[in-house]
Amino acid sequence: RPQRPLPPGLYRWRVASIDPQRQRQGPWGDSQGLRRVAPGPDLPPPEAQDGRMVLQWPVQAHAARYDVQVASDAAFASLLAEDSTTTAAYRFQRPAPGSYPVRVRAVGADGFVGPWGAPQGFTIPVPVPEPEPPARDWRPWLLLVPLLLLAL
Repeated sequence: RPQRPLPPGLYRWRVASIDPQRQRQGPWGDSQGLRRVAPGPDLPPPEAQDGRMVLQWPVQAHAARYDVQVASDAAFASLLAEDSTTTAAYRFQRPAPGSYPVRVRAVGADGFVGPWGAPQGFTIPVPVPEPEPPARDWRPWLLLVPLLLLAL
């Protein structure tokens, strides 16, 4: 286990055995490759623009494209949108009112797919209907009836 977290990149590692008394070391084994990738980016809440939702996130170094998923459940079993984009933004149709998780992962130029970032959620509120204008009261008009009778 490394003493400190490894930054994203390509690494090689190998192992040698040591006797129980720590007196002698055996030969080194063959080296192995290790790729440490950054998780997908953190996502701010999407913004509504022209009836569509817009997600934007910080550009990740070495990312050639991003995979995006929007779901109706936390397990991402029921996807509302799934797509790839070469920019650090994604536009999708505004869903019905409710809460939705969304996640993004980076894909490198070599095709290596990184892990999904932590799911972020957003909520589309239920629209509040506009109140109806108050009904007009007709009773004040009754005060004009005596004037009409006098005029006759």
